[in-house]
Amino acid sequence: GRRTLVLVNDFGAVGVDGSLLSGRGAEVVELADGCICCSLRQDLSRQLDQAVRRFTPERVLIEPSGVADLAALIAALDQPGLRDRVRRLRLTVVVDAATFLADYATLAATLEAQARLAGLIVLNKADLVAPAELRLIEDTLRAVNPDAAILPARYGVLSAEAPSVLPCALSARQRQGEHKSQAHAEAGPSAHAHADPLSLGSLTSWSAQLHGACDPQELRTVLDEIARGAFGQVERVKGIAQLGTGWVHFDVAGGRPSMAAFAARADEQPRVVAIGRRVDEAALQAAFAACAIP
Repeated sequence: GRRTLVLVNDFGAVGVDGSLLSGRGAEVVELADGCICCSLRQDLSRQLDQAVRRFTPERVLIEPSGVADLAALIAALDQPGLRDRVRRLRLTVVVDAATFLADYATLAATLEAQARLAGLIVLNKADLVAPAELRLIEDTLRAVNPDAAILPARYGVLSAEAPSVLPCALSARQRQGEHKSQAHAEAGPSAHAHADPLSLGSLTSWSAQLHGACDPQELRTVLDEIARGAFGQVERVKGIAQLGTGWVHFDVAGGRPSMAAFAARADEQPRVVAIGRRVDEAALQAAFAACAIP
């Protein structure tokens, strides 16, 4: 029953997450084309101020891109003009348990930096890994942040046996530590997550509008081929497509493709976004274009 505003930040020129969240009981403002902690950081104060004046929310949820520098985001929220609006700050990090070991091999610094600041760490897709592997992931994160609540989840829903826990508010000591981390990150390029050549430095995004209705089998085939690596090292794909008179949203995450029915807005535009390294953009463009029903 609390008035809620959601700021959604997509790593790409075409946003998808905003459409998926619309109509879910909150006002949604989409911030596309980059990471909120870097390219949009200077604009965050103005965007948030305008949104608060327009919607007068009681709480604001900020969903940055998955590779965000959270210390930089927290520092941005501590700017003059925003500092007085924030009464309490809670930080939740969602981890893909099914791809954690592979992600940690190339993104250890980013994952640890996010986990270190979290009050709550949600191990999503916990049903896709063996209990021993889930314990390994929890132990790894516990060593980084002994004070965080770490809870398993399936489809983002905490398991029934999990205790009722809210992410803790950041203490003054934690906020000071985060500001120190941000100052350190800006002092040298190797310390900043977005300068790490193994993480964001080589990540690129590709996006396209989809024209006409798609053949569902052809679309599924393209998603399967993406998951197999046919179009380069594609880390993530998400999009919205029209199937006849209906709509679907589709996704490739952690090497797993999925499609589900979607209630589109009257002005919805079918579109797709891909994020990865060495992405064959021309081949992707041709593959999605071939999905269209003549």
